[in-house]
Amino acid sequence: MKLRVTWKNRPAVWITAAGILILGILLALWGRSHPGTGWPEWLAALASAALFAWAWGVFADRWMGDWSARRVGRGEDGPAERPARGILWRVFFACLGAELLAMGLFWLLRVLQSGWMGPAEALRLWNRLDARHYQDIARDWYLSQGDMGRVVQLVFLPGYPLAVRLVGLLTGDLFLAGFVVSLLSIAGAGVVLYCLVRLDREHAAALRTVKYALLLPGAVFFSGPMSESLFFLLSLCSIYLARRKRWLPACLLGGLAAFTRSLGLLLLVPVGYELLADTLTRRPGGWDQRAVERRAWSFGALLLIPAGFGVYCLICWTVA
Repeated sequence: MKLRVTWKNRPAVWITAAGILILGILLALWGRSHPGTGWPEWLAALASAALFAWAWGVFADRWMGDWSARRVGRGEDGPAERPARGILWRVFFACLGAELLAMGLFWLLRVLQSGWMGPAEALRLWNRLDARHYQDIARDWYLSQGDMGRVVQLVFLPGYPLAVRLVGLLTGDLFLAGFVVSLLSIAGAGVVLYCLVRLDREHAAALRTVKYALLLPGAVFFSGPMSESLFFLLSLCSIYLARRKRWLPACLLGGLAAFTRSLGLLLLVPVGYELLADTLTRRPGGWDQRAVERRAWSFGALLLIPAGFGVYCLICWTVA
C-alpha cells in the first residue's frame, strides 16, 4: 500500500496545518531549553519533526477521507467475509514453524559461540533478560519485602505471568510454559493479523503483512518466554473485533492487553476511533431509542481498556 496524501478535503488540510504548528512550537521550545545544541542534534530534531508531520498528514487525510467515503456510501457497508478456515490453519502453522525455526537458529548460534549444548540449555539464555522475572511472578506472585531484585518485579504487569502459571499447571515447568504461551500467541496473532488485513486487502497482501511482521528485527522477542507475543495477540484481537463492530469484546480484550503491557492503554485510540466513526457515519434513520442505548453502553465499554491497567495498579497498591 502506497502512503500518499491526496488532500481531497479541506478539513484534512486544516488538521494537518494545526499539527505542524504544534510541532513547530514544540521544536522551538526544545531549542530554547537547550541553548548549546549543535547542528547534528538540530538536524536529527528537524528530521524527526518532519517524519511526524508527514505521518500526521497521512493520518489526517485518510481519517477524513474514510469518514467521507462512509457518508457518501463509497466505503464498505460491513466487514468482508471471513477467510476459509483451511487458510487460517495454514497461516497458524506457518507462523508457528517460522518461530520454531528462529529458535533452532538461536540454538545453532549458541553452539557456534560457546560449544555444544542442548536446546534447553541454550534457551536458558533468555533468563538473563526479563524471562526470569516473569517466571518468578508466575511461581510466587509479587513480593512486598525481601531481596530488592524480587521486590522491583512489581514493574512487570501480571497478564503474561498469569497465563504462564495456568499453562504451567499442564507442563509442570514454568520455563517451558513461557515458550508454549509465546509460541501459541504469535501463531494466533499471525492469524488475526491476516484476518485484519483481509478486511481491506486481498489474500496476497494479507500474507505479505504477516510475513513482514515476522521479519521485523524486534520479532526476535516473539518466540521468547516474555510478554510481547501475548500482548501482540490481544491487541490485534481488540482492533479486529472493533473493525467487526463487536465493541464489548473488543474493549474487553483491550483491557486484557493493558493488563499485560501498559502500552495497551493506547488501544483506546483505534477502538475509540472505530466506534466514533461508526457512530457519526450511521444513517440518520438507523437510530431508535434502543440503538441509542446500545451505543451508549458501547462508549461506556471503552472504560474496560484503562480498567485493565487499573487492576494492575490495584495489585501494586495491595502488594506495596
